[in-house]
Amino acid sequence: MLFLSTILSGIAQAGPSAADIPDLVVDDNAPYEVTGSEDYRTVWIGQTNAGQSIDVVLSGLLFSESVAFGVDASSRNNTATLSGTWTNFGTFTLGYNGSGNTITLENGGDLSSRSTWLGGFAESSGNRVFV
Repeated sequence: MLFLSTILSGIAQAGPSAADIPDLVVDDNAPYEVTGSEDYRTVWIGQTNAGQSIDVVLSGLLFSESVAFGVDASSRNNTATLSGTWTNFGTFTLGYNGSGNTITLENGGDLSSRSTWLGGFAESSGNRVFV
């Protein structure tokens, strides 16, 4: 798989294989900020804990294969604020089991994904995207 960050210059280059790309787990009550270009296989936000946050700032570029946001019923009220760009090449799940998770796009922030689920199960109510 070629990641978008390797072809931004217009010249496709062989990027690392998916097995070489790490996961990002934001679940330790410390805000995570993306300021440069970062590639991850899976981004987990609030895997088991509530109140986790990730910010993709103005010049930040985040690339991922899949996103699990608010995974467990206990992982609620997690936030993502995007003024940079987040490109997801697979499935983006907002509120898989968790409730009250939000994504806010501001100041030209951009989020794109091949497919998106908003709320996976009955427990996952009140998940929102603000533009």
